[in-house]
Amino acid sequence: MKTKSLTETKKQLSGLKTETTAKNIALRIALLIMKSFDDESVSLLETMDNIENEIFLKNTNHTNQIKRLYKLKRKSGLNSRVLTVSTDAIDKFKLLGLQDSEVSDLKDKHKDVVADFDHLNIQVTNLIGMFLALSDQKANQVMKVLAVYSVYFLPITFIAGVYGMNFDNMPELHHRNGYFFTLGLMALVVICTFIYARRKQW
Repeated sequence: MKTKSLTETKKQLSGLKTETTAKNIALRIALLIMKSFDDESVSLLETMDNIENEIFLKNTNHTNQIKRLYKLKRKSGLNSRVLTVSTDAIDKFKLLGLQDSEVSDLKDKHKDVVADFDHLNIQVTNLIGMFLALSDQKANQVMKVLAVYSVYFLPITFIAGVYGMNFDNMPELHHRNGYFFTLGLMALVVICTFIYARRKQW
């Protein structure tokens, strides 16, 4: 199979002047595989940082951001599961008769990569939560503005509705300045509502 780990191992072995054993070749391949997971975690962390900057600094609130975060979480979770499954294979390297320091290096590298992906999973989950909370906050701000406008326009709409019924026994309809009195009443209601809202710090 054409994989980066095998290709790199071939390059390393071609530069050696002495022959090596199959055990050492297996160890080299395993270390390069762990390095590939390490490179993937760094790449995913950079992607997460870019998405985070777009969300909080550039103030973008598009649906593709949550899709990118979901894909990032899926990739991170898949890598974590693969690394969890590979734990048994890593443990069996001690049966090959290699030096303890070499096996320890491989185990340490495996633990580091597992920790990196666990950290990445937590970070992505937190970022998704913050993104959804930010979206809810923006929606609440919009609803707040609409509610404030409703508070201002509901009473004057009621007044306009009452005087718009045009019954004959409504004396204000036949008053010379009834129109201006009604406008003044509407303005007074709006001003009182504004003062009340300011005092309540709405």
